[in-house]
Amino acid sequence: MPLKLLQQGVNLLRFLSILIALAALATSSLAQTWYSNPANGHQYTFTSTTDFSWAQAEQEAVSYGGHLTAIGDAGENNWLDATFGITSWFWIGFTDQASEGDWLWTTGEPVTYTNWNPGEPNNEGGSENWAGMVWPQNPGWNDFPELYRMYGVVEVVPEPATIAVLGFGLLAIAKRRR
Repeated sequence: MPLKLLQQGVNLLRFLSILIALAALATSSLAQTWYSNPANGHQYTFTSTTDFSWAQAEQEAVSYGGHLTAIGDAGENNWLDATFGITSWFWIGFTDQASEGDWLWTTGEPVTYTNWNPGEPNNEGGSENWAGMVWPQNPGWNDFPELYRMYGVVEVVPEPATIAVLGFGLLAIAKRRR
């Protein structure tokens, strides 16, 4: 009996790993190419259009299971610049819309790093509450009004349980092939 239960578990893991792989393919087909940051294992992509306000870009990011990117250190900032910066300016998940001057990540992560361009954030016109990365300034950040339109960069943090199930499924398939 235990052997039969073990086999059923392996079959379930195999089935789940296939579902996860299919879900990943389906998600990636909804947007542009996904990029993996080797330093943190997070997945990133542009939003589907350059014509998004910050709120629209964040809404699409949430629909992918993530948020606009939260940048935790200079290494991640530089990786984003090398991966996305040459193409376009883009929204990041940083806002002070709730309280002027109190910048927060939409992910709820603590603010441990910023890279504002000189003189930024300046809240020009009293309505610049959303941050974006801009070039050629270093790649620095600027605050923008919400009506400004550009891409957003989506960041998805893989769930540890998903990774484990996928790993067990792949391990079961590899062992079966032997």
